[in-house]
Amino acid sequence: ERKRTRDCDIYEDEEAKRSVMQRAAELLARLAKEYNLPSFVKCMLPSNVSQGFWLHLPKKFCTVNLPNEDTPVVLVDELGREHTTSYLLGRNGLSAGWRAFSMKHKLLKGDLLIFLLTEPCKFKVHIVRVNDIEVLFAALCLMDLRFSCEGNDSGCHSANSIDQFKDISGFEDFKIQLGGLILDSEMPKNIIAKYYNLCCSQRMFLHDHLINGLSTKLAVVMISETTNISEAVRSADVSTSLHHLECWEKTLKAFEDLGMAVGFIRNRLHKLLEILREAQSNNESKMTMRAQADHVSGNLETTLNVEALIGSLEAEIETLRWKNEKFEFEFRELARAPW
Repeated sequence: ERKRTRDCDIYEDEEAKRSVMQRAAELLARLAKEYNLPSFVKCMLPSNVSQGFWLHLPKKFCTVNLPNEDTPVVLVDELGREHTTSYLLGRNGLSAGWRAFSMKHKLLKGDLLIFLLTEPCKFKVHIVRVNDIEVLFAALCLMDLRFSCEGNDSGCHSANSIDQFKDISGFEDFKIQLGGLILDSEMPKNIIAKYYNLCCSQRMFLHDHLINGLSTKLAVVMISETTNISEAVRSADVSTSLHHLECWEKTLKAFEDLGMAVGFIRNRLHKLLEILREAQSNNESKMTMRAQADHVSGNLETTLNVEALIGSLEAEIETLRWKNEKFEFEFRELARAPW
């Protein structure tokens, strides 16, 4: 009997598991609200991404939504690229073509894939990466876009003028354009509204100098992610994972390399990272001092010298506690400040 794969065999730690599942749940909720299409979620196992390259689909979903015979199934990725795979009825899964899809998208064990059935035998696939979608996807974007740019003789700068933003008198005049195409229909209205406010804060279109050859799908992802990261930064506090802040910064760096004007968000992230690193170092010192005080108190008889030592340690702990409060205040004030 085959041994069932456990979570501990897939995810390195609880934080990684919790992070990818939370992001997948948020994305799935948004997709369900926007499209109301049949869907399912698959967690990538070693057999899906590194050995065997076979993807088993939920049997109930297949019975209700897929043909009662072997048939080609098309997977459409987030950039609109189509990949044909073979669906085998007898095994309720994808065989030929899945390996190419997995390798093309650099899927890893623990990644969560959301499958939306947009047409008969055609799925839109959204990838939520265990190693933070922002960093890995941004790296993939960078490779794809550099390739596109190399084959474009017109250079790597948008023809749009930043001065065009001066003509925007309100939200009703705000249109997100790339190469003459309006992208508003590709994004939720709440994202457009938030992006409008972000552009207003800098009095410019942040996407105005995206490189030529950029696909509209990729531009939509970058604009949406920039907006989401800006919101996440303003909602952060000292309990936010240092890893998350570093991922946001790396993602924005990749976007900036592609022409997105996100330097003002990166500058704030740099300052927040400095405060958070100091706060964590301070907290570690406080914990060390507390352990020393508890050790002294619990292992030595009470004497004047010991009482003096404990008093000194408690005073240092209090100083470190006060510094923690100071870091928390500085972090919160900086994070919440308007752009």
